[in-house]
Amino acid sequence: MVIDVKDIEPIKEIEFFNDMDNIEQDFRGHSRALRYVCTKGNNKYFIKIYENDRIMDINEINNIYSKLEICLAETIEMGYIENINKTYVVYEYIEGNTLYELARILSIEDLEKIGVKIGRELKKFQKIIGDKEKFKEEFDKEINNLMCNSIELKKFYENNSNTKLPYIDMNRLFESFVKLKEFIYLQNPTFIHNDINFKNVIVKDEIPYFIDIDGGKIKSRALDFRGNCWYGWTGDNIEKDRAIYRGIYRGLFNGEVPIEFHKELEFTMIYEFLLRLKQYGEDMEQIEYSFNRFKPIFDKTCYFEDYIFEWF
Repeated sequence: MVIDVKDIEPIKEIEFFNDMDNIEQDFRGHSRALRYVCTKGNNKYFIKIYENDRIMDINEINNIYSKLEICLAETIEMGYIENINKTYVVYEYIEGNTLYELARILSIEDLEKIGVKIGRELKKFQKIIGDKEKFKEEFDKEINNLMCNSIELKKFYENNSNTKLPYIDMNRLFESFVKLKEFIYLQNPTFIHNDINFKNVIVKDEIPYFIDIDGGKIKSRALDFRGNCWYGWTGDNIEKDRAIYRGIYRGLFNGEVPIEFHKELEFTMIYEFLLRLKQYGEDMEQIEYSFNRFKPIFDKTCYFEDYIFEWF
């Protein structure tokens, strides 16, 4: 679908869009930024448009990836347009396949090998260590807020719907959550991509490239794998999905995944559930969906008490 830039906000404000042969809006993934794929002659570009002035933090994240020598799409141009309060970034377009696409065409063995390569790249993040005490203080506030919010939203749903939510023992879940936090705090906080999921890694010529890197921050290493909540649990591609994550974790730890990391992942499962509730707020459909989605996970893992993920 060709887009006429003269009629659509905000791209008509961005000079880079002028004289493009083709502009298509990209609806893949879950980023809140507007995304476009553009072509001009033999050149292809990927453009993201963010709210507010993001120049400084995007440059900072790009510099981190550059110092760590991690592959990502080259930034061609970026700018802040004050009158519409938006930042745009033009990236090279990586002609490869996402992990989501590869999980549907490659063998389990090949997918695990690709996962190992990704894990080795992510291991480089451990070179950038944050302030542990500052992280703990801020993270304690965040998770307390998430727990309180989930209780309020559950009450809100029950007061406004005739449909019962799937039963999750929230008190027991919180007990496990707080207990598992101990394993998060055993490790130093490091820089993370913040959303390693199957649509944020593209493989080109057997080399993994990371995209959607703008959310990078100092946090717990396991919180990079919230995507594992969505792949490897249901559907007709479970074994291949698990092979990718199995490879990633083995690459991250040079082949031997420590028991403590299993518990960090268990914490991350609960964190993602509570984070979803926070992000969608009083959206009745999303509250119901979140409970339906995570109920089987929590049941399968017995609230993660002394549980080691079965595919290891």
